[in-house]
Amino acid sequence: MFIFPENMKMYKGNLHTHTNLSDGRASPEYAVERYKDHGYSFLAITDHNRYFKGYDEDGFLVLGGVEFDTMSEDKTRAWHVIGFGLEREYSAPESKTIESFSKSITDAGGMTILGHPAWSLLNIEDLIYADNCFATEIYSSVSYLSGRGDSSLYTDTVTAKGCFKKILGVDDTHYYGTGNNEFLNWICVPMPSLSRENLFRTLNTDSFYCSQGPEIKQIEISDTTVKIYCSEVKKVTFFTNLNYEKNRIVYAGDSPLTCAEYTINPNIIYLRVECEDYNGKRACSQYLKFKNGVYEGRTL
Repeated sequence: MFIFPENMKMYKGNLHTHTNLSDGRASPEYAVERYKDHGYSFLAITDHNRYFKGYDEDGFLVLGGVEFDTMSEDKTRAWHVIGFGLEREYSAPESKTIESFSKSITDAGGMTILGHPAWSLLNIEDLIYADNCFATEIYSSVSYLSGRGDSSLYTDTVTAKGCFKKILGVDDTHYYGTGNNEFLNWICVPMPSLSRENLFRTLNTDSFYCSQGPEIKQIEISDTTVKIYCSEVKKVTFFTNLNYEKNRIVYAGDSPLTCAEYTINPNIIYLRVECEDYNGKRACSQYLKFKNGVYEGRTL
């Protein structure tokens, strides 16, 4: 079976963006134009504690959004919950908790993201506690500026404990025109046409991926193997819940890799495929769920 539908267009988007409605450095109109100019098809405006109403443009989808945040009493951990796709103004959260933040977002018709857990210095229990969040940010462009933009160790560990969430690459854009936090992390989503309904439908499946540059063209699952087809990369890693697997990483030889294969271990509960190009940029699949060697996830 194929994870991505064949002959369906991939749309590129960012689901975490700030503007001068909160602590961003540009207007929403400027942000939208910048992302349109760089080949994106959808963008969520998610300013802090400020609802932004979404709208459709010709060939571009602007999603309504908001970001709520709070900190632990000792100021060592932060919980940021992002909402996107809100259809109406949210009701003010009853309290500053993940549950209240998530309820305000979902009641307004949106979907929830737990933001940048590595930057936030969360622990594994925090991520499990945030089970009502639809997704977690695995790569965050602006968080790389402080050295904590990669949250894959968090998401891998939580998934190994059986807590499955979608993963997203986002910019969390604040600074425009600097080149260090915009257009660096995104998701690629196959849809029959660009619409909020089609986007939400696909995001509830395994049929989309995160990228910093490389392209994942297809992932094929058979009874015994998982094979990835991709743009030219220097290595492919098959991450699972097992702490050791002999052939987890496939390295390019004299020529770049465009295909790699993993033999399914019947003891895995998940597989996350990640490829890295010669510039150190990565792309990764969603967490593909397995039981007794059989894929149990959902595709488009």
